[in-house]
Amino acid sequence: RAGYLLASFRSVTKSVQCAIQLQQLLQELMEKSHVDARLKICICSGVPVTSENEIFEKTINITKRLAIVSKADIIVTPEVKELYTSENQNVPFQYDPVYALSYPEESFINGLMVFIESNYQDEAFKTRDAHRGLGISKAQLYRKLVALTGKSPGVFLRDYRLQQAKKL
Repeated sequence: RAGYLLASFRSVTKSVQCAIQLQQLLQELMEKSHVDARLKICICSGVPVTSENEIFEKTINITKRLAIVSKADIIVTPEVKELYTSENQNVPFQYDPVYALSYPEESFINGLMVFIESNYQDEAFKTRDAHRGLGISKAQLYRKLVALTGKSPGVFLRDYRLQQAKKL
């Protein structure tokens, strides 16, 4: 069952280490019990109170979008990567199971998800139309989406619509 848990850490380094340990523990548990489960961890920095209605609302929305889009099990925003580097005296961020987004990738994901969230219920909406709303070519949309999600635009939209239908 899909859901989310919000955790707040004083240190970006500790949040990344915790994410890696959680994934390792899940892997061990799955091997022992022969149960197939998946845990996506999205690490994003944010402030608790913004102009939004709920506490951490902006941060939660970003992490939900990252969980939908990313094919990685652990993903961090570019800001988290920079904070990690500064916390660790400019040691480069190099954790193998963790995917660190670039700023252009994060911008693409947010733009894509805002566009899809506002259009997915329209029966006439096709992903091939999304490239116009995002201001990129069809080929660029395809390449970026496959690189981030492992899915073509059509499959991505179908899966997104199915997830929304499951929620209803």
